[in-house]
Amino acid sequence: MNDTDRSRFPTYSAAGRIRRGVVGLALACTAPYAVSDVLYQEHFTGGSAGFSSEGRVTVNNGYARLHGSFSATSSITSEVIRTKGASGLSLTYSRETSGLEAGESLIAEVSVDGGAFTVLEFSRDASGSTTLSLPPAESELRLRFSLDANTYFDRAELRSIVLNGEVGEGNDDCGGAPCEEPPTGERTTIVPDSSWDCGMPDGIPDPSSGELLFTALLPTGSVKDLGQTPYGQRSVVTVNGGRLNDTSSDLNGSIQSGALDFNLALPSGAVEHESRYTIRTADGTQVYMRNCGVADGDNVRFVADFEAPNNSSLNWLHQGTYVGVREQTDAGVRLSLYQNPQPGGNDQVVTTPSDNGLRQQSWDCPALPAGADSGNQILQARVGIGGFQSIGDSKYGSRRIIPITGGSFSGDFAGEVNPGGADYQLTVDGDLSLEARYTLQTSDGETIVVRNCGDYGNSSLTRPLFEASTSGKYAWLNDKGFVGTITPGLSSVTITVFDRQ
Repeated sequence: MNDTDRSRFPTYSAAGRIRRGVVGLALACTAPYAVSDVLYQEHFTGGSAGFSSEGRVTVNNGYARLHGSFSATSSITSEVIRTKGASGLSLTYSRETSGLEAGESLIAEVSVDGGAFTVLEFSRDASGSTTLSLPPAESELRLRFSLDANTYFDRAELRSIVLNGEVGEGNDDCGGAPCEEPPTGERTTIVPDSSWDCGMPDGIPDPSSGELLFTALLPTGSVKDLGQTPYGQRSVVTVNGGRLNDTSSDLNGSIQSGALDFNLALPSGAVEHESRYTIRTADGTQVYMRNCGVADGDNVRFVADFEAPNNSSLNWLHQGTYVGVREQTDAGVRLSLYQNPQPGGNDQVVTTPSDNGLRQQSWDCPALPAGADSGNQILQARVGIGGFQSIGDSKYGSRRIIPITGGSFSGDFAGEVNPGGADYQLTVDGDLSLEARYTLQTSDGETIVVRNCGDYGNSSLTRPLFEASTSGKYAWLNDKGFVGTITPGLSSVTITVFDRQ
């Protein structure tokens, strides 16, 4: 395949179909949650990216199954969930137990603001969904589910864990004052640097000049800070799902857990952003959303590109322009996305400063050099994968997304594969290309970003690219060339990396 066959960011025009419904206001700031909104959710459709596990735990497509054991209690524990500004917290989850005898139980617990875990519910013969009130949490909480049982055949199955909360007046990001629409004369058009133009080299218009498509609050997990890399100051944020709110169209549903946001802070003060989300609508349709963003200040302005099934009612997303604002709040990442914004004659034009002294990151997956072959083996990774998220035939080809749920690696250096990220596969005219994005955690505590590119129409080898701190012991990974192979397994893949010859 040539470059035009790849999943490139398109060049946008203002023309496109606007889905009419409830007309959204273009707000300068909005409340971090809608009333009785979803603050956190985990449906285990892409593994257990939002939970860590201990003991005998099986995570599959749609559930987490805890097995009993004489030697250890099986449990899953959430990452920290931000709750600042939220009240009336409640937890809804579905559970099913089997084989439990007297004295054995499934235990649901909560830890509030860093305190000890307290019990919410003991269940011996639980079945179906339940909703429990939670104590107030000023800033954060964690959830834990454990099975106290003796044999492997004793088990509990958990599905669809959802945390809800409410925000009253005065708990919004406008400091309690009414949020107002920005005056037209104060709108800006951002002209991005040519190295990261997000498909809009002439300028990204103010999102609020368009019609609101949706807002979303995405609870976040761990932030991996790599420090200075050849591209700038790199950080990676884990996104634990979220629900689309304030929709003015038939695009509604949830953003799946386990996504990674890649952010690059440059010495000039500019920021470059990339994120990829899978949206699952109420009727089960899956939509792929890839965002490219820039900023010269606190918030990121991003351009969204959608891939929806060609045969679905959402294929109108393939037309038009979608521009949004990404804000990092104490509660998580808040997105506000608008349709077909238009630059105004009185807009202030802001040019994103360049940092030409740094290596420029690539939007497209770099191709493997012709004639490349494998040399000495560098490492081998066993990478866990979750259930496939299939978009099907869409505007670039047939898209399939395979979530990464964790794993381990060994070789010239060793450590763990962090949960989060995915392999984004595209098939065009029978030829498969892939792009896997995830992170490694070395045994001595350094984070390394991996981007593994493959074009099976031209080669059976992949091109792994590593990004590591320039001041760390793994800086050599930034400059060497590598090739790789991928061997599929039942619930994992084996990735082997070699020196490139």
